[in-house]
Amino acid sequence: MSSVDTVLAGAFVVTFDAGGIAALTAVAFLLGIAETVGDTAMHSITPRVVSRDNLERANSRMQATELVTNLFAGPSLGGLIAGIALGWAFGAIAVLYTAAAIAATRLTMSPQAPVSPATSPSKVTVKDGLTFLFSRARLAIYAIGVGLLNVAYGAFQTALPIVALRGPLDLTEGQYGLLLGCAGISGLIAGLLAPRLVGQAGSRAAMLIGVLGLAIGLAIPGFTHNRAVNVVGMLFTGLLVLVNIVTVSYRQRAVPDHLLGRVTAAYRLLAFGGFPLGSALAGAVGAAVSPQAVLVGAGVLTIAAGAVMTAATPVREK
Repeated sequence: MSSVDTVLAGAFVVTFDAGGIAALTAVAFLLGIAETVGDTAMHSITPRVVSRDNLERANSRMQATELVTNLFAGPSLGGLIAGIALGWAFGAIAVLYTAAAIAATRLTMSPQAPVSPATSPSKVTVKDGLTFLFSRARLAIYAIGVGLLNVAYGAFQTALPIVALRGPLDLTEGQYGLLLGCAGISGLIAGLLAPRLVGQAGSRAAMLIGVLGLAIGLAIPGFTHNRAVNVVGMLFTGLLVLVNIVTVSYRQRAVPDHLLGRVTAAYRLLAFGGFPLGSALAGAVGAAVSPQAVLVGAGVLTIAAGAVMTAATPVREK
């Protein structure tokens, strides 16, 4: 079943009240699988669409596009359409998926380098991807480091609503939404400026700025309840985009074409596994100590992981 078929099934479920929560859960599960496959493919084919000298530029534009669509256009338009008719929202998603598929057919990709039958992409497994990933020290450091950053961010996302909505910040739901939007604004700006920053200041400087910005932003709500300061802190979290651009661009340069899909899948398994772990840790630490302690701890973990990642990053890519 394709993504389009899945969202059309979702439209049927909500329009005719067929299957209830169980059917919607199945739709969400299938869409999650499709998104994982799609994202892995997107990052794997990028080096065949643009030259390796332009990877930072391409990745920064993709990051900026994702921020605009996921944080700004998507939620607002989705809410508007769902307010008219919930089934229409799923129908609109199906139309957009179809448009994306048509656009993808127009991509011009350079041919892959010849590979032996034993190293054909169809013969390569995720295990092979993991083996290659851990055979390259910098690649392994990035995968584990991003996983730890996601542990910190997952903990932050769990603890922040408690502090902001039911705690000392005392924000309304609307104010909380605006606060979260600040990360999207700064991330968009950072993404657009990233190629120039990396070109002029170098990869290590971009990594350092991204890590420090994220650490400051995660920890601030644990130290102060001043709303203006927390807005500034949320703006800092958007600098995480710089870390993503440096790490993704390096992975695309370092991994051979026939292995890139599997290595990307293995890398994302380690990196994105941090989110649920962070949420679980936030619940335990928040209950034992306080949500503010979770936020401060998230900042400390980001500094620790980021220091190792920054040390592993050359001043400039060769």
